[in-house]
Formats: sequence, C-alpha cells, structure tokens
Amino acid sequence: VSTQSTGTPDVGMWASLEDRPSWQLFMLACMSPIFQILAGTTLFLSLLLINMYTRMFAMAYAVWLLVDSSPDHGGWNSILPYARRFGVWRTVKKYFPAELVKTAHLQPDRPYVFGYHPHGIISCGALLNFGTYATGFDRLFPGILVHVLGASAMFNVPFFREWMLAHGGGRCDKKTCSTILSKGESILLVVGGARESLEAYPDTLLLTIHSRKGFVKLALEQNAWLVPVLSFGENNLFHRMERSTSNSSTIRMIQERLLNLFGCTIPAFFGVGSMPFVASKVPGTGSFAYGLVPFRHPLKVVVGDALDPPGKVPKGENPSAELVDKYHEAYMEALRELYDQHKTPESPPLVFQ
Repeated sequence: VSTQSTGTPDVGMWASLEDRPSWQLFMLACMSPIFQILAGTTLFLSLLLINMYTRMFAMAYAVWLLVDSSPDHGGWNSILPYARRFGVWRTVKKYFPAELVKTAHLQPDRPYVFGYHPHGIISCGALLNFGTYATGFDRLFPGILVHVLGASAMFNVPFFREWMLAHGGGRCDKKTCSTILSKGESILLVVGGARESLEAYPDTLLLTIHSRKGFVKLALEQNAWLVPVLSFGENNLFHRMERSTSNSSTIRMIQERLLNLFGCTIPAFFGVGSMPFVASKVPGTGSFAYGLVPFRHPLKVVVGDALDPPGKVPKGENPSAELVDKYHEAYMEALRELYDQHKTPESPPLVFQ
C-alpha cells in the first residue's frame, strides 16, 4: 500500500515540558474542550456581573447566540484557513506526537463523509488532524475542505462556540450535514458517538459500528463518498476512572442512564495535571494524575481510500435498506483492511460491536 505521511517528529526536546505547569496550562487551553467550555461559561457569567456595560454586551451576545446560524453551515470559511494554521497547533502536534497518513489520492471535485474511529474520550485526533492543518491535511489533500461536526450542545456554549466555528466546526445533525455536502464540501463524523466513548479504555480498539448506518444513508442521499479513518493511539490519551469495562459499576450505570435519557454522557476520565494533593505521579513523567491534559502518546491517524457508492440514489428519494446495508458492509471491510495494513505488534485487536 502506498502511503504518504507528514512524519513523526522527534520528541526528545519535549520530554521534560509536560512536567511544567506552564506547558500543562498551554495543552489544557488547546486540547481540552471541557476546560474551554468552563472558561467560556465563566467569562460570560463574569460579564453579566461586572457592570452595566458588560451586562449589556453579554445580553446582546446571548441574542446573537440564539439567532446565529453559522453552526448550521460549518462555521466561518473566511477565517478557517488562518485559525487552522495557528502556530500553537504545530506545538500540540509535537507534544503527542501526531501524524496523518494518506493511503490514497482523493479527488477534490466531490464531497466526502470521513468516518473517524475510535471516538476516544475527546476525539483529540479528529480535532487536531482535521480541524487544524498542523499535521498537513491541506498539503496531503489539496482542494478538500472538511468540517469537523460535533454535538449541537457545544454550539450553545458562550465563546467556546466561536472557537469551534473559527476552525470550521458545525452541528452534527442531518440538516447541517446535508447543507455542507450539497455545497460540495466534506464533513467528518465521529461515527461511534457517545456510546463508543464509554468503551475508550487504553490499549483497546472497540468500535461501535454495527448499528451505525445513518452516516451511510446520508452519504447515499447526498451522492457523497465514504472515507474510513482509523486512529491508532486515540484511546491511550486519557485513562478511565473505572478500573474495568464492567457494566455493573456505579459510574457506568450512571453514564448509561445519562446516555439513555439525554443521548449524551460524560466519561469519567483523567489525564495528567498538577494536583499533588489528590493523586500520585504518573510513572515516567513529572506530572500528576488527575488532570485534563492528555497523556503523551503517539497518535497515528490513517486516512483510507474513498469508497464508490454501490448505486446512485435519485435526488429527493431515500436509498433502499439493501443499498444501505451493502455500502455499510463495504465500509466495515475497508476499516478492517486499513487496520490490517497499518497495525503494529503493539496494536490492540480491532473489535466491532
């Protein structure tokens, strides 16, 4: 298989940086949506309390948040190239380190639905490799504009939404997907969703995919090509509070209940940080668990070849169940081949559920 990669950078010079509080704060600000959400919410509440002028600004912003339709169109394309080339993203790339591997040429004259696997805790690989140009997506796939789509709730968070929109983010709903694809642009979906995030244990590669056929149907309806994307290392960027994958733990039962009630959940996880009063040092580092900074672990994201649709669906018509199943099976087989071609002796087994 012919592959092209941005290369894995030398990490020697970064080995000691994760020990420093300033470095941890930098990574926290860049790669922790939870921190960004808390920071945006705190800023908004502070504006409401400081004085009359800031309160008026906050209220005007709240109205704008309600009426702005940017999340339905995949963010701000005019700002996107500059935001994705921020120098900070190259530094984040070196931290893990991260690399993006191209296995086939993708024609720039058609829309694609990139399916990212696995979800992991936060999908750092999806955000870094497709939401920025740090690992060279724009050089490896010239002419293809891809939007990383996420939960609609994220675009209701003050100021955090602008950060996402500037990088080309959008809501992960059918309306937004259809709007972007109809313009000839591409989207990236983390197919396993919240359900798969509950299976994000280190040294595992368990994909929730058997029942996930909505993205396949969407691609057929919009005459878009499916592209499988497999991330080696995503599940090792954070550790879980639960000590096992047992569904009987109290934490897991609470997560399952939240998932059933709201369609989303909160994985109980930790990374590295600076909290010496509640945790011991992580072996091999000078950092403490628990924190929200991802662990330093190589992140290799492999982009497969585009899959030709097994049939053309007339505009305005729904694809048949048989056609969806056929495309879905072809997609899963392509994922298996991608894994077999790029796995290493250290790679965990690929499991579909």
